[in-house]
Amino acid sequence: MTGTTPAPAVPGLHLPRYLREEAAARTPVGFAEYRSTALRAPLRTPVDLPHRLTEVTGPVLGEDRVLPT
Repeated sequence: MTGTTPAPAVPGLHLPRYLREEAAARTPVGFAEYRSTALRAPLRTPVDLPHRLTEVTGPVLGEDRVLPT
């Protein structure tokens, strides 16, 4: 496959998930007491994107990959 076409899902592949905080626990994006917030705060509610494989697994940079020289 080329471009941005997603690869087919592998049956039985279970990716770990990061814990997402509750909406009430998140820092508000707008604060009425600060006038400049109105210029910087997003106009729409932020969207949580699903984690991709590389974001969940990440690179292995510990003792497993470091070889003695």
